[in-house]
Amino acid sequence: MRPMIEPSAGRLFDIYYQYTSKEDLVALQSITEEAYKLHERLRKLSPKSKGLFDIDEFLLLKALRNYSVHRDDFVGKAYAVKRKFAEQNRLELQRVCLIDKKVVRLAINAEDPLESGEQEKVIKINQQLVDFGEFYNIEPVIFNFMVKVYEKLICLKLAIPGNGFAEIDRSDKCHVKYLDYYGQPKEIKAEGMLATCIQHEIDHLDGILFIDYLSKLKKSMIVKKLSKQKKAIERIVV
Repeated sequence: MRPMIEPSAGRLFDIYYQYTSKEDLVALQSITEEAYKLHERLRKLSPKSKGLFDIDEFLLLKALRNYSVHRDDFVGKAYAVKRKFAEQNRLELQRVCLIDKKVVRLAINAEDPLESGEQEKVIKINQQLVDFGEFYNIEPVIFNFMVKVYEKLICLKLAIPGNGFAEIDRSDKCHVKYLDYYGQPKEIKAEGMLATCIQHEIDHLDGILFIDYLSKLKKSMIVKKLSKQKKAIERIVV
């Protein structure tokens, strides 16, 4: 049985790609909006569905979305930091998105009254926020949210439309032995999304790309799309 295509998921991931391709805070605003639309869509698909409420990070994105709708534009109080800054400071993620701490607190506290269990979500979100003085770096929250959305769509057997996505058969589990940064032997047993990511990265080390698994037709469609995107970026730079 082939997965059912979910257009709202495609829009969310297209916007996320736009957001990660450049310092685009308008896209960040759109991520919160599209995340909320996907949440509503999933709730309509099944009467028992909680939508995205079972993803802790959704609470913050929903709060920022509601803050912008009912109070003020949070993007005007946010800053996207250049990738070079993240690299120089050896940050775990190669992106930094700073939002005024007051805005984050106001947005979350405005979700009043917090439903049962949401206080625990706030605690988990706080653990992911990176302190930058008067700001929070919310990038880890966004990244973790997108990963969990992808996992949820797989569990619901919903496919993401678009030329940038395709089903690839990989093992559900993997056992890898490797050397760490200091040359010390390590090993890891992984399953689920982590196992998929490890296999994907090992493919890169072996010179194998995602598109190498696809049919000639699908591969040519993706290459054509990426070529157009590259030309568009080059026009902007010039």
